[in-house]
Amino acid sequence: MMMPRPAALTVWPMHLPRFDYCRSGAYFITFCTAHRHPLLAEVDAGRLRLAAPGQIVADAWPDAPGFSPAQ
Repeated sequence: MMMPRPAALTVWPMHLPRFDYCRSGAYFITFCTAHRHPLLAEVDAGRLRLAAPGQIVADAWPDAPGFSPAQ
């Protein structure tokens, strides 16, 4: 059963109004996991250590521009 999100954790849209996000450029992307569990990676002695799901994301990342519906 999904619990309602407390009002203090409300997420506001982080996009700029009237900005064309289809253009080429650098974008900051945040990946969120359920209950903030470190499913993708952990920091170990100051170094990022990818978990298996994180490695899947890292391997697929170079192909991400081809997933755009605008293309």
